[in-house]
Amino acid sequence: MDVIVIGAGIAGLTAAATLQQAGLRVMILEARGRIGGRIFTRRDLVDGVPVEMGAEFIHGEYAPTWELVSPAGLNVFHWQKGDESLVRSENGELHTMRALRRVDAAFNQTRTWDLPGVMVNDQDEDLYLYLNRLGFTREQLRYVRRTYANAAGGDIHHLSAKATLEEIYDDTRGTQDYRILEGYDSILSPLSANLDIQLNTPVIGVDWGQTPIRVEAAGGQMFEAAQLLITVPVGVLHHKMVTFNPVLPPEKHEAIADIPMGQGLKLVFLFDQPVLPQGVAALYSAGNPPMWWSPSVGRAHPTAQFILTGFATGDWASRLVGLGERGMISAALRSLRAELGEAAVPHPARTVVMNWSDEPFTRGVYSYTRPGATKAREIYAAPTANRLFWAGEATASNAWAGTVHGGYASGLRAAGEILSSR
Repeated sequence: MDVIVIGAGIAGLTAAATLQQAGLRVMILEARGRIGGRIFTRRDLVDGVPVEMGAEFIHGEYAPTWELVSPAGLNVFHWQKGDESLVRSENGELHTMRALRRVDAAFNQTRTWDLPGVMVNDQDEDLYLYLNRLGFTREQLRYVRRTYANAAGGDIHHLSAKATLEEIYDDTRGTQDYRILEGYDSILSPLSANLDIQLNTPVIGVDWGQTPIRVEAAGGQMFEAAQLLITVPVGVLHHKMVTFNPVLPPEKHEAIADIPMGQGLKLVFLFDQPVLPQGVAALYSAGNPPMWWSPSVGRAHPTAQFILTGFATGDWASRLVGLGERGMISAALRSLRAELGEAAVPHPARTVVMNWSDEPFTRGVYSYTRPGATKAREIYAAPTANRLFWAGEATASNAWAGTVHGGYASGLRAAGEILSSR
């Protein structure tokens, strides 16, 4: 091969398709028995309806993933957060997001992020310390924990304030959220067509000190190529599931260590009746999980069962995982009933738990940036001796990390680097 790509997620598929179109001989080695990585759509739960166990939304009306969605003629549901989301306020009231923003200035500031011009300190600081220094109240800090930090994949004490501001004030992707009604995995088929993809082939060793580079899989197979693109989730590297000979440069090791994978899980409940009020697509809860949404909302043909997904990351997820699977399901149901009322939430017909931290070829939901490590993603993304190249959401900018569009853009970037190096 000219290039071997490790990982058939959005970054690996995008890069491989680009390189093959340029005339290179490319092979993808994928550890799982499917493509997509953290894009994982199931249709076996209820009536063939796509249910996202991983990536759920297109984040932004200008996100580059529209380059895959629009040509394929896929349909999307536009989640109108202001009117289609309920939020439990810190004083116990339940409002639509738009209404709560009108009556609660403290909450509104956590949505507009209209902050006084106070610089992050020279050493960077965690998001909690920064917002506390700005004068955020206890209630505002809890709103940030429940909404932004949970979406970011890490606890408010572990997130870089500087990286957070880079993400919040980024205006390149837009502000709206959309769900692909045919399923997120519908964008993968055009990318994967005609690619040489070896499934069930987890890579355990890379010898890049010789020419060609030799790649060893768990089953003993050996593969060779002139160049190698590594797109595995950074959690796989944290757990040293792939060994490198010679070892990677110290700055690469340090960068990888500075981009942790947040713990994250989804709890998917199937009910025999709608649970959220009419016209409501999501609930920002004061309990745990702090975020709920329904893949049933926005579909032209209502399903026989109503689907509701609870989403928790960071410390929220850790507390649930510590209860065990049965315990976390019970705790989530109690929390949902506390928000909507006992009568509104019957016993579910089925429950499915997806704990991404336990997924052996991922080891986390997505990456976040530690305080003081805002350059880590740039260092991690840089080619190594024009032999090893790097892609995936963890190599995207602080503003685009943790997203499908970040992974997609990183695949295009890495393919360009490989082509330029030849």
